[in-house]
Amino acid sequence: MVSNLGQIGARILESVRGCVYPRVCYICGKEASSETGYLLCEDCLGSIRLNDGPVCRKCGHPLRVYSNGCEFCKDSDYLFDSAFSAGIYEGTLREAIHLFKYESRLELESVFFDIMIDFAEKCIDMSLFDWIACVPLHKIKERERSFNQAGILARHFSEIYNIPFFGTNLLKIRKDLAQIELSREARRKSVRDSFKVKRPDLTKGRRFLLIDDVFTTGSTLNECTRTLLKSGASGVSVFTLAKDI
Repeated sequence: MVSNLGQIGARILESVRGCVYPRVCYICGKEASSETGYLLCEDCLGSIRLNDGPVCRKCGHPLRVYSNGCEFCKDSDYLFDSAFSAGIYEGTLREAIHLFKYESRLELESVFFDIMIDFAEKCIDMSLFDWIACVPLHKIKERERSFNQAGILARHFSEIYNIPFFGTNLLKIRKDLAQIELSREARRKSVRDSFKVKRPDLTKGRRFLLIDDVFTTGSTLNECTRTLLKSGASGVSVFTLAKDI
């Protein structure tokens, strides 16, 4: 509760400061964009590399031509039907995601959400999905951080597209090591059997869009997909804000 109140207080303070002082870019410190209202400047916004060219339809990796599989996922055991990523995990977007997740700069969610919505409008048939889910955090980690960044993005999509949010029906039941510290194979083993569906009756015959912030190796997304399919889902596609290449 204390951390939640602290974040609310920080947001109020930021709003008051914005009325008195020019709003500055969270990345470079220059004056933030007045047209968009984002806390990023025009130069930093313009430097974000979008993933809107040809991609692998299986893993979302940028390619020269569209493909249903590529050298980056040919040896994978991905269970999801397709993967979409709105941007590339580098530069401004990478820094902004880190500020969002680890420094609670939740004001950046409007930038992320607009990037993802614009991508979805162009590239994803949202009518295919019965549920929107997010990659859950273990309850201890969520209590420490006081929010789940994937849940924030997923709830927005649920509201905009009027698709039910699966919410806490997908649970993380085992706390593991920080994934950034692990190799690809170690990540895959680390997340095995880490998730559980609380209400399997809600998954049977349903198609899911599973949302997270970054697609790195895909191990966590794949294990969430495995859990949903085991519980009776008819298919899962994944959608992330950024793709690590």
